[in-house]
Amino acid sequence: MNFIIKRKKESYNYKLRGKDSADDWHNNDINNMLDTLELWHNGELLHSNPVQTVANMPGARFLDTIKPGAFGIKLFVEQRAFRGRIHGIVNAVDFDGQVIDGRSIQPVAGKDGGPINVERWLMHDTQKHAPAPVGEVTRVAWSAGCFIMSPMDLEVVGHLCETHELKAGDVVPGELVEV
Repeated sequence: MNFIIKRKKESYNYKLRGKDSADDWHNNDINNMLDTLELWHNGELLHSNPVQTVANMPGARFLDTIKPGAFGIKLFVEQRAFRGRIHGIVNAVDFDGQVIDGRSIQPVAGKDGGPINVERWLMHDTQKHAPAPVGEVTRVAWSAGCFIMSPMDLEVVGHLCETHELKAGDVVPGELVEV
C-alpha cells in the first residue's frame, strides 16, 4: 500500500483577505480541503478523498506545512484528545526544513540542551476534541501541519488498511506532490 497526496497550489492561499492579513478564524478559511489523498494497493486506487494539508489554523505556523516529497503514515497511533482512529505523519520535512521523526514529532533542544518534544504531526479528522460531543465537527478543516479529512474518510482509510492486514505501528509510504 501507499499514499499519494496531491496538493493544489491554490491551497496555499487560505486567507480570505490576502496572504499578509492577520490570522483569524474567519480569515484563514478559504481554499479549504482542496487537496486529494489517495490510497493505492498494487497499482489499484482503493480510495480517494479531500484533505487539508496546508497549516491554516490561526496561531499555527505556515512553515509547519509538510513540503512536497516522501513521507510515511504510521498507522493507529495514540489518540490522546483526538476522536477517530488517527495516524502519525513520519519521516517528513516541513517548509522550515525541520524533520518530523518516526514518532511524528520534531525534537528540538530545550534551554538545558535536552530535547523537548513539540506537537505531533498527524492524519486525523475534523471532529472537535472533548468535551464537544462525539461527531461534532469543525466549521472547516483546521491544520497546524497535520493532514485533515472528514470522519467518514478517516474511518474508510483505517478500515482499508486493516483489510490489507496492516496494524498499529505499521508505516505506509507516501508522497506529496503539487498539482
